[in-house]
Amino acid sequence: MAEFGPAEQRGVKLVLPVFGAIEAERVLAQDGLFAVVGDKFPVTLGHTLIIPKRAVKRFRELTEAEKFGLLMWVGWTQEFLTKEHDPPPEDFNLGVNDGPAAGQTIP
Repeated sequence: MAEFGPAEQRGVKLVLPVFGAIEAERVLAQDGLFAVVGDKFPVTLGHTLIIPKRAVKRFRELTEAEKFGLLMWVGWTQEFLTKEHDPPPEDFNLGVNDGPAAGQTIP
């Protein structure tokens, strides 16, 4: 899934079509389709975004391969956060803000 091992996944600055420049220290992992990034303004400890590298406005615009990859990254992120934090998270909240009425703030 990832292009490189966990030790090399941090510290890689990204520029994404919709989000722009992502600070290197926020990049946790990536592959050809997605970047896993710590939220710039986290609501809770471990607040993480899984951002498509291709500019899409809605979930329905993702290809089937991208939808599958997104779920793979959700699993990876949960494992990563569980290992990264002490104590580990007890539970996870998964959210998709798909459109302005659903709370989407990035167009």
